[in-house]
Amino acid sequence: MADATQTVTAANAALATAKTDVLSLTKFKESLAAALAETERLEAETGPLRGLADLGNGKNDFKTTLETFAIGAMFDQVLEAANMRLDPMTRGRYRLTRGLEASGGRGKRGLEIEVFDINTGKARPTATLSGGETFIAALALALGLADVVESLSGKIRMDTFLSMKVSEASTPRMGRARWIK
Repeated sequence: MADATQTVTAANAALATAKTDVLSLTKFKESLAAALAETERLEAETGPLRGLADLGNGKNDFKTTLETFAIGAMFDQVLEAANMRLDPMTRGRYRLTRGLEASGGRGKRGLEIEVFDINTGKARPTATLSGGETFIAALALALGLADVVESLSGKIRMDTFLSMKVSEASTPRMGRARWIK
């Protein structure tokens, strides 16, 4: 009988432990359900913001970050100002444009410069320009950048003076590169 009493006592202790465990697990299940409901609510609430954050982080069709997009918009202003300088220097032959593809996986997409050649009707990489043409394009970019900085600052005055004395041996293209502001 002592064995039976001992067995009943052990069984009652195991039953009490099991009831405590069930109660604890039930509370844990309820807390998980509440946490899941809160997570789903937050997911629905923040979904559009996360989508916007993804777009800004480059998870878009163009794989362009917000930073690159903003720099590109400013870059467009510089290119437009540079083209105003480049046009008279090249008699309208060249126009600087922003390429939409990064070359060779280097750099940021959309921040490449291409040259549209009116004679061929095609845009081409700046690396294909001759030495004199490269100089003129670089000069136009520098002047265009100065123009944009000056127009945006409102306080800084960037007077630019360029006087190129072209010798008889210079190419005709360089002879057209005279410009004074």
